[in-house]
Amino acid sequence: MELKKTQIENAIEILKNADGEDLQNILEIIGMDEQVLKQLIHTKMYRLKLIMDDAKAIKQFFNENDLN
Repeated sequence: MELKKTQIENAIEILKNADGEDLQNILEIIGMDEQVLKQLIHTKMYRLKLIMDDAKAIKQFFNENDLN
């Protein structure tokens, strides 16, 4: 089903004023709530890995340069 331009514009206006609960309800209705949750978890885990890699590099730099 392809949306008309006015339908897309109306949906955007509704979403501009939506809060978290509204968005959650919309995602549940269109069946994407689980997919979005999985993506958020994946993104958070990826970012955490990057932070941990940075922390290891900083610790190694400190150790190599006798910094406390």
